[in-house]
Amino acid sequence: MVGLGARLRVRPTVYLLGEYVPRLTGFDAGAHHLSFGIEKRAGGHTFQLNFSNSLGTTPAQLAQGGSKDDWFIGFNIARKFY
Repeated sequence: MVGLGARLRVRPTVYLLGEYVPRLTGFDAGAHHLSFGIEKRAGGHTFQLNFSNSLGTTPAQLAQGGSKDDWFIGFNIARKFY
């Protein structure tokens, strides 16, 4: 596997992000993991809405690949304490 990701600032507090994890060798279960999302900063909070063809979040789960037919939606919120 090789993990590729990017985060692009489109406004001072808005970002577009993407992630792609192709399998280079070994058993290929089908679709490669793909996700994209939008992120908004508000004060010390960061809100993220993301879409993915996999439920995986750990390297072992991402190694299993994604779904060819199903897409999933997720939401994250993070707080930075100064």
